[in-house]
Amino acid sequence: MNRMNKFLTLLMLAALLISACQPLAVQPVTQQDKAAVMDVMDQFFEAYRVYDMDKMLSLQTDDVVWTWIDPGKNFTDFGPEGKMVGTGKDEVRAMFDFDRGGAGFSGYMVWSEVQGNRVIATELWESDWTHEIDAPLITKSTYTLRDDKIATWVWTVSPESSWRFMNTPNALEANRQLMASINEEIWNQGSLDLIDTRYATDYVRHEAGYPAELAGAAGLKQFIQNLRAGFPDWNCTIEEMVAAGDKVAVRYLCQGTHTGEWNGILPTGNSVTLSDTIIHKIVDGKVVEDWSTYDSLSFMQQLGFELMPAQK
Repeated sequence: MNRMNKFLTLLMLAALLISACQPLAVQPVTQQDKAAVMDVMDQFFEAYRVYDMDKMLSLQTDDVVWTWIDPGKNFTDFGPEGKMVGTGKDEVRAMFDFDRGGAGFSGYMVWSEVQGNRVIATELWESDWTHEIDAPLITKSTYTLRDDKIATWVWTVSPESSWRFMNTPNALEANRQLMASINEEIWNQGSLDLIDTRYATDYVRHEAGYPAELAGAAGLKQFIQNLRAGFPDWNCTIEEMVAAGDKVAVRYLCQGTHTGEWNGILPTGNSVTLSDTIIHKIVDGKVVEDWSTYDSLSFMQQLGFELMPAQK
């Protein structure tokens, strides 16, 4: 009898051990519950898309915890562990300001599955920057909801996508930075020695109001020397800049005081304001061609010249 009891006991223990090793069955999710969960997630991604801070915070519990994980450790901001964690709505606010407001990220689910109060998804995240270089981030994400709000969210970034994001050159941003530095250092500060490193030797400038094209880096140096001799305080600010392909279109607002001789015109002491739109063509990191359009008549009138009818 004792032998039989021991045998039955062993069978029961074995059954318990086997059952303990089996995964817990996921409770079936009704279509209504699934729809409610996915509605929260739809609002989450919409808040990202339109950068709605109030909506984003309203979707979170007060003790929400978000986690960014980069197994490839390509994001230096994540520290040696390749991980960032934030707790509470203030941390969500700071992250959202940086992630959406600064980097311009927005995303969408490529695949998702609802398991009870959890959403497991594969997502594609793009930023204003990655639109230009085609280097989106791919994440495997898990969201846990409580009372129709997000209580935890964990984003695990694909190491391949984080490496590509950090190591893909952004040619358009480089072109924008080139034009910003040219405007400040060469045109505003008069560092003409930089022209040889920023402009091609066969550079050509098409200037409104000038019958002949301005050719070569040497010709540009002479052009700027004459300009700054007549207007020593010449200064241009960039009002708007758009980059596409090998071109950068810039709208400049320039100002200067005519205190020196310029193109044979004696100093008038007049202050002038000039709006100039220029399309710059850039090849291999240097400007090769410009098309400049500005109101030359207004410029001359500000110097005191009057428009006279043609003499017969």
